[in-house]
Amino acid sequence: MARGRASDFVQHLAARFEEMKAQRAPFDDVWRKVAVFESERMNLFDGQRGQQDTWLAMRRDPRDIDNTARQAITVFSSGMLSGVSPPSDQWFSLRVADRSGGDDLRKWRPVAAWLESVETMFARDFTAKNFYTQQVSSYKHIGMYGMQAMFVGSSPEIGTYYRDIPPDEIFIGNDFAGRVNVVFRELNITLQQAIAMFGRENLSETVQAVINNKYFKPFDLVRIIHAVIKKDPGYENILGGNSLPYASYYFEPGEDHLVNEGGFESLPYIVTRAYSDGRSPYSISPGTIALADVLMVNEIKKLMLRAGQLSVAPPMLMPDRGLVGRMNYAESAINLFRKDGTTSVDDFKPLQLVGEFKLGMDILERAQKDINTAFFVDLFLMIHNRTQAGRGTPTAMEIEQLATEKSFLLAPILVNQQQENFNRLFERVFELKRNEPGALPPAPRELDGADIEIDYISPLVRAQQGVKTQQMLQGLNDVGMVAQLYPDIMDILDIDATTRKIVENRGVPQSCIRTLEEVAQIREQRARQQAAMQQQMQQQQVLQGAMAGYEGLSKAPEQGSPVRRLMAQASGA
Repeated sequence: MARGRASDFVQHLAARFEEMKAQRAPFDDVWRKVAVFESERMNLFDGQRGQQDTWLAMRRDPRDIDNTARQAITVFSSGMLSGVSPPSDQWFSLRVADRSGGDDLRKWRPVAAWLESVETMFARDFTAKNFYTQQVSSYKHIGMYGMQAMFVGSSPEIGTYYRDIPPDEIFIGNDFAGRVNVVFRELNITLQQAIAMFGRENLSETVQAVINNKYFKPFDLVRIIHAVIKKDPGYENILGGNSLPYASYYFEPGEDHLVNEGGFESLPYIVTRAYSDGRSPYSISPGTIALADVLMVNEIKKLMLRAGQLSVAPPMLMPDRGLVGRMNYAESAINLFRKDGTTSVDDFKPLQLVGEFKLGMDILERAQKDINTAFFVDLFLMIHNRTQAGRGTPTAMEIEQLATEKSFLLAPILVNQQQENFNRLFERVFELKRNEPGALPPAPRELDGADIEIDYISPLVRAQQGVKTQQMLQGLNDVGMVAQLYPDIMDILDIDATTRKIVENRGVPQSCIRTLEEVAQIREQRARQQAAMQQQMQQQQVLQGAMAGYEGLSKAPEQGSPVRRLMAQASGA
């Protein structure tokens, strides 16, 4: 009975999968061209996946003769890694959410110390595991196809792990708010991998028969679909049952066989789009924007190469009394023509072909520049380009201004990286670490029930925040000018809060910023010291005034006189 219910449910999942494939089909047509002309792996989106097709992955299409797009994608992915999530720099920080009393809790040193220790845990985990190598591959995918997907999982052997998923394997669906809540992944794995992942007994009878055959080939492929779905009516668990929010199903679509069922506390596939589009769960990308120029560059370059070949080895004219046969434009070809009268050595000459070679070069260079613009190469190589143009090395202030200006163009991608990628990433990793014994330090009691948020302080984010910082500094400068005429105007500013915001925008770590309690203690101690110094100065002034009244005396003040008492007080006796 359970098997019959499972088979019926697999048919339902398979039908849903076909609907999602049809929804992605228009994007596949475009992405297939992107894969051919912009990616090293040309077998994406052509139905040929798996380890047996590795030899096809790196093949080159004869129409593809230009590497401008590939070089631009390399710069884009490297620039995103170093500018958005640099491995060698801190690009995130934790803080208590304002709704959980962040301002009040910030003054507690145990809270700040715990947040810093968790930040260190995240940073070490990202570095020790394969996060950054997978993330740079994800940046390539979002640059070419407008979508990246990373699976964040955990195993007893290695703990947390990260794996970039090729976008051709991923099919997604949104909820009413545009958030990804359904992911279907099409896997083509070897029989050996299927046995290791699920166990031989959990595979379909057809696959088991293949495995039990004496001619069994462990590297033959089997097609399995993984569906992860936010639980809604109609997606209740079939076997075992659990209360986790996301249901997980592995099934063989051709056999209507449910291989494995489970669940997750959160969606393990972190799917990020380059741009938001309310009409589709998928997105355009720099690669699709540049595709027309990429195709044009390949055609122009093909013509230019042919023109270059003809200029180096042009077809030749040989006199005969008129043209004999059709013209042959192949390099070094011989074309016979008839000529009245005598012939001479000068009649043996190259065929002069008229063409605008310079115009072709201009069009080619312009198209290549448009490709680089689509992938924000000018942003990531602005110092190099400025130096190559002969304008010298820019100053630190000029670099900040250039980065701020250029990063506005990258803002939509940066926003989606923060909201769809990193917010989900930290939630998922925090969830896994919470279930891993000893991974997280015990939180202070003040954080019971508090929400923790992420602040992003990467170089590109700081470049965007630099505009706000400059505006704040300019505002302070303007207020200072007004305060010269009306000093009371300074009362409207909270200088402490303003300064804190400036240093936070500059990316100063929380451990380098004193808490409100520490600042209050320092100021109280300074006030006591100033009060003591002021009292001492007043005593010295009284003593000097008293001594001035006795300047005309011929002898020192007597014992017990007022002057003697003042002198004793001044000397600390």
